[in-house]
Amino acid sequence: MKVKFEWKEKAENLNEINFVFIPETKMIFFRSVHQWGAIEIETKTLKRHEDAFNFPFIEHKQNFILVEDELYAESCKLNGDKIDNIPIDPPWEVQEFQDRIEYDSPVFGHQILKTNYHKF
Repeated sequence: MKVKFEWKEKAENLNEINFVFIPETKMIFFRSVHQWGAIEIETKTLKRHEDAFNFPFIEHKQNFILVEDELYAESCKLNGDKIDNIPIDPPWEVQEFQDRIEYDSPVFGHQILKTNYHKF
């Protein structure tokens, strides 16, 4: 499979670490300096397009996607749907559990990001 992007920002730092492909749902999560999003490959549909403060980190965990920006953390289903979103501010300490991620930061204190969702 080949996917071609037309990038509207300067592409100086554009490389494979800015994309996360989810084979189970055929979604591509992408990031750049001040944005992130998710694209459904089969339908060529932009499903999510979100603002970011500064180069968000996107990671495919076992059953969810974690997006960490300097000002918030978000958990998403593998299809891009939001599970939870919380405010955070660096520096933070983090602890991961099976159903949540807990952040402690000087500005926002103790925050709990839900990472588990119920399939109905």
